[in-house]
Amino acid sequence: MTRKCAWLRLWKVAIERRLFRCLSLCLVAASICVASGCKKGTIVRGRVTNATTGQAVSGAKVTVRFERLDANYNWVDAGHAELASGPGGEFSIEHRQLGGRFVVSAEREGFYPNHDYRRLRKLERHALRMDHLVEIQLYPILSPKPLPTGEGEVRFATPGQRTGWNFAASRMAPEAASDIVGEADETARKIASVVARGRGGILRVPGLSGEWALFNMPEAPRDGYQERVDLREIGEGERACCYVRTADGQHYAKIVIAGELRSREFFGIRFTWVYQPDGSRALEIPFDKTAK
Repeated sequence: MTRKCAWLRLWKVAIERRLFRCLSLCLVAASICVASGCKKGTIVRGRVTNATTGQAVSGAKVTVRFERLDANYNWVDAGHAELASGPGGEFSIEHRQLGGRFVVSAEREGFYPNHDYRRLRKLERHALRMDHLVEIQLYPILSPKPLPTGEGEVRFATPGQRTGWNFAASRMAPEAASDIVGEADETARKIASVVARGRGGILRVPGLSGEWALFNMPEAPRDGYQERVDLREIGEGERACCYVRTADGQHYAKIVIAGELRSREFFGIRFTWVYQPDGSRALEIPFDKTAK
């Protein structure tokens, strides 16, 4: 036998052994899967905690809503599940759907409701079940002293005149005296961005649907503020809370866009707002003002 033939035979034996080893591992994995009763599907599990103390919140109502793509590539409801968090705040929900997306929310008496901020997580497509880990923080309701709050608006009047909002005065004001103003889009027919004035800033964060977006985030972040927030990035039917650092750079507010304004003289946006006059970042609103 030549040296070349010997090398070929050794290479063939090595390949056969490797294939046999891989096949053996596959058979072992399959037998374990059958023995444990694993099925195709998804498990959404996680923990509910107190956002202030970090402790587990038991007995919270956890809801997982699933969506899937239909034949026309539209997202449609694929069912939901509800359960209570355990003694350690833990929860686990199984769903047989492989492809799609989901959102998890939690609520409990004494806390503001909240949800997983990666609002629509994708369900992984795998042969075996997949675990998705989610942690939801609930802020306790402290019933603080009432803060200034109400409905506000900013306007854009042709040709290029802007009227903004002053939170300390609780009213519309000339652009130079405003904390925020609205900026028109390229067609100059609607407000496309909310812009911070002076030493202020604005920061958009995800929020729950409906009016909860204003109430369930009671403390303004310390940083991350930008000059403007592009409203065109907010999806249809989506609500988002925008924190505002006022023009003096020392006070905080937050707003939720409520809708558009339009007349022959101007166009603009309406929003719900709350303001902290003492300069702290605490922006909690009494619970009886929230929408259930």
